[in-house]
Amino acid sequence: MPVYVPAHMGDGPEILRDIRRILRQNPKGLSISDISRKVGLNRNSVAKYLEMLLISGQAEMRTYGAAKVYTASQRLPISALLEYSSDLIVVLDDEARVLQINAPFLSFSGMKKEDLLGTPVTSSGLPIITTPLVLSVLEDRPIGEVVVPEVAWGDESIFRAKILPTTFEEGGHGTTIILEDLTEMKKTWRVRTFLANIVESTEDAVIGKDLDGKVVSWNQGAERLYGYTSHEMMGQTLDRLVPPEKKDEIQTVQEEIEVGRSIDRLETVRFRKDRSRVDVAISVSPVRDEGGRVVGASTIARDISTQKHAEEEQRLHTEETAFLSRTAMAFVEMEDDDEIFGFIGRQIQTLLPDAAVVVSSYAREEGEFSVEAVMESEGEDEGRAHGLYGGHYPMTPEIRAYGESRLYEKVSLPGYPAAEMRYGGEGHMYAPLISHETFLGNVVVLADQGEVTRKRAVIEAFIRQSAVALHRRHARLALKRSRERARTLLDASFDLVVLTNPEGEVLAVNERAGRFFKRTGKNEAGPLYAALDGMQEGVLREGRPAKSEVRACGKIFEVSMTPVRVVDGTVHEVATFFRDITLEREAQEESRRTNRQLADIIEFLPDATVVVDAAGQVVAWNRAMEEISGVRKEAIIGEGGHAYAVPFYGERRPVLLDLVGTGDAPPPGYLQFERLGDTVVGSAYCPAAKRGAGVHVWGKATALFDDTGERIGAIEAVRDIGPLVEADMALRRSEEEYRALVEQASSVILSLDPEGRVLFLNAFAEQCFGYTREEVIGRDVVGLITPEVESSGRDLRALVHSICTAPEQFQTCENETVTRDGRRLWFSWTNHAVYAPDGRLKGVTCIGNEITERRDLERALESARHDLKSVVQVLAQAAADHLVVRPGEIEPAATPPEEIRAALKKGTPVRDESEEGEQRWYIPLTDWGGEGPAVLAVVLPLSEQARGCESSQKKVL
Repeated sequence: MPVYVPAHMGDGPEILRDIRRILRQNPKGLSISDISRKVGLNRNSVAKYLEMLLISGQAEMRTYGAAKVYTASQRLPISALLEYSSDLIVVLDDEARVLQINAPFLSFSGMKKEDLLGTPVTSSGLPIITTPLVLSVLEDRPIGEVVVPEVAWGDESIFRAKILPTTFEEGGHGTTIILEDLTEMKKTWRVRTFLANIVESTEDAVIGKDLDGKVVSWNQGAERLYGYTSHEMMGQTLDRLVPPEKKDEIQTVQEEIEVGRSIDRLETVRFRKDRSRVDVAISVSPVRDEGGRVVGASTIARDISTQKHAEEEQRLHTEETAFLSRTAMAFVEMEDDDEIFGFIGRQIQTLLPDAAVVVSSYAREEGEFSVEAVMESEGEDEGRAHGLYGGHYPMTPEIRAYGESRLYEKVSLPGYPAAEMRYGGEGHMYAPLISHETFLGNVVVLADQGEVTRKRAVIEAFIRQSAVALHRRHARLALKRSRERARTLLDASFDLVVLTNPEGEVLAVNERAGRFFKRTGKNEAGPLYAALDGMQEGVLREGRPAKSEVRACGKIFEVSMTPVRVVDGTVHEVATFFRDITLEREAQEESRRTNRQLADIIEFLPDATVVVDAAGQVVAWNRAMEEISGVRKEAIIGEGGHAYAVPFYGERRPVLLDLVGTGDAPPPGYLQFERLGDTVVGSAYCPAAKRGAGVHVWGKATALFDDTGERIGAIEAVRDIGPLVEADMALRRSEEEYRALVEQASSVILSLDPEGRVLFLNAFAEQCFGYTREEVIGRDVVGLITPEVESSGRDLRALVHSICTAPEQFQTCENETVTRDGRRLWFSWTNHAVYAPDGRLKGVTCIGNEITERRDLERALESARHDLKSVVQVLAQAAADHLVVRPGEIEPAATPPEEIRAALKKGTPVRDESEEGEQRWYIPLTDWGGEGPAVLAVVLPLSEQARGCESSQKKVL
């Protein structure tokens, strides 16, 4: 087999051959010491060579105690080993020519071995190894193993290439290339990744476990269902999820899996991490290896708590419906002399077997209850409630207050004997028997409150059913006891009452109806009879009451027709009530006329106005509202449900008129909101107004009342304040721009109040005087920025006081200031008064520019002017002649005029001397008599005779 020998080991190949030869000659084996003596090398060197032989498979080692014995390897030669490998292998010599190639590589390439041996790899045409990636590695002649993780060939084939430097037995060098086909592994990996993503993203819990029951996979669905993370469950059994009563279930599932059978669906219960129970449906399938052996199981669990709850709800609903149907039929079939209170108690005890039930009737005339039935359960408390039977107790305010509801739990009922008992539970339940606002009795149940809570709905339904049955029984008994009394009551009714049979024959009428039909002719009552015939046909067909409105005999009647049933449920009679609602309808019509008049009044109001009635329906929508909303009044009048908000906000929502008289907070979007008694005002931006253009509006809404003080509606006026808002926004922008301008100005800007305190200074002022804004605001400017007294002695406090109280008289001024470090600076100020809206002086804004340098220059100029005047006076006394001319009028004696003018321009005096010895001085003047630049020409004679010349003349320009 080829052996890689590092280059630094020199004669390594010869020594390796010697060691192999010695090992073959000593088949029983040799120790390192033995081999060291035979080859003449030290033990460490021999050990390194033996390690190379061991790695290359050419030597073997056995251990006997602490001794290591080495023998020659009995393995197959490399040519044989190549054929046993499924990888594609090719061996190249040191010239990169094909030395050996195995059969799998030949099969893959479709080439013949004899055509390849001795062929350079670059021209061999062999697939994969002739790719640029592999060839680049071969060209670098690697000194160690190089692995190319992926080499693609064709559209789908992928190989891993191992390139190994190789040393042959005879000492030659070469390279071995091993190509491992990863194609199927990659495909499998992609499929497994795809399947894993499906499993991981599914809502169901998917759990994998081995044959020992230990979890090997746990998806996110399992985390959501059971509350355990994958980290917590990996390598653990599912015992922690299984309730004690379900332990045998796990063993059964395990046995089925081990024999290769699946569990299609098993509905069971499991624990979550918080130990709460969850109903699940699990499906378990065996997982097999490539040989078909069962190596584990895959469990899919789905939360069916909602389904179970729905099934339980359906079961309870079915049972309760059957119970109520049965009891309803029993009440219907019950004779008047049957014991109804005992029946009520027995049925409640059917629902609550461990409860004691006390049922009482109520006599309104006496104002007291009587215990009519007592039901007890068997047990240690038996007999405690039985002593209540036949007892009486009064109606109390507490019991009357409880009568406003159908069912109370754990209530306090002072004076009621059963309320003092604690019968097998934590308290008692009180249920009044009320029907049609009639107090007929009550039921007190001594039971466990948890059971009462679970069956509350059916108990309430049965209590209502019982109350209705009691009420019907009372009604029947009352009718039997006093038909005349009933007749009197009917006669006293303001309605017309007619009792007919199903065929339409009149059985009875009250007095008011008798008088009406007696004085009304048949022709006049014709429409009324026709309407009654149609209504009665519908009532008999539907078996339900009906109501209608009929115009007849010059009146408007509200007709109510009710079927009267007998015990078997058939309609025995039909009771018809006629209520004269003529005046009511006339009042409604009058109200509508009033509303129309109100609408006419507000139609031409300048503000957009809407009026709604007490029901929130629009009754007025003026022209201005049509203009701002874009909705015609015909489309909105009569609409309710906040329809008037849609043209403004694009949705139905409360507006100002909905907030009148309420304590509700305004909905989002109001920029300003205020309550003033029964009036609210506010402003908001309405994006949908003006057909989606949007507008800012101000609104005012108030309640409308009738003569009796009853509220009949509300009115809201809306005004477009868009121009005002835009002006305000423009003002704000202007203020922001002004503030930015002030902060960026290169002048000092101060704001002072009438007392001379600093209200504001800009950033330039901070830099100028060395103070921060926080240090100056609120302080007196005198003594801080302005000194008390100027260097010249002027009183600056008086000046500042005059500026702050009468700024119009000091619109400009100049004065000295002082910086934080004591420097004196001169500033020129422009002062502007600031007034409040009421005309009161709020302060003054001072804008200043430093003029210290200018003042210094002016003083220097003034000094120079004085000096010049002095020089002129001296020269005038000494000069024979002097005059002032313009620079262009200079006529020198000897010096060129341009040279003199250049010097004068620089401000340098020039001397010029004539041939006769006369001196002329030219002195530059910045300004002379306000006429601009000039030159003073002075003539100085050198002799006494010159002094006697005639007087000089002076010319001033």
